[in-house]
Amino acid sequence: MRKKLTIRLMWFAVITGMISFFGLFILAGNGVFGEMPEFEQLENPNTNLATQIISSDGEILGKFYQRWGKHNIAATS
Repeated sequence: MRKKLTIRLMWFAVITGMISFFGLFILAGNGVFGEMPEFEQLENPNTNLATQIISSDGEILGKFYQRWGKHNIAATS
């Protein structure tokens, strides 16, 4: 009896996990968590906007950028 309950609970956990995983992608695709960017925006991001640090009141605190061909990251204020 105990073994049967354990097997049912394991199957329930596996099926619930799979439904949750695929449900997350379905909800994200339908825009429940916000608007998804277009492929063009993902392929060619505006690095000036993508690297800004913005405070809670909307003020720009600084920018991070990486020089091409180098591995150091510089910050400006």
